[in-house]
Amino acid sequence: MICGAPCPWSRRTRGRKAGRGKPRPILSICLSLDPQAALTFHLVQRHLSTLLPESTLGYLAPWFRTATAVLEANDHGVTRWPDKVRVLPRGLRLQSPPIDPGAHATLYDALLQEGQVAIRYLQR
Repeated sequence: MICGAPCPWSRRTRGRKAGRGKPRPILSICLSLDPQAALTFHLVQRHLSTLLPESTLGYLAPWFRTATAVLEANDHGVTRWPDKVRVLPRGLRLQSPPIDPGAHATLYDALLQEGQVAIRYLQR
């Protein structure tokens, strides 16, 4: 199903081959999502972003942009779902301490590669 939304990936080109005048496209596909899939990607972005590695979020970024465009372009019960449902925490919501982005990325990369991690908590 074609969504009618602008393609989130611009048409990028590879370098010119020797003797050829036109650059060749690297990517010529456009992502398309139906409203149900767009809703799923929207909810993943909203609720799982802090649990996913940066590399995965980067990979999914074009899908998130397409999902947003589909939800904004369509007037359907499914597309209005995010405005109707909220997730509330049980009890008090604690404020997370600031985490160094480099340490965060290193930890997630280690976990993705099945590395072993030892962490020691220090009270302030």
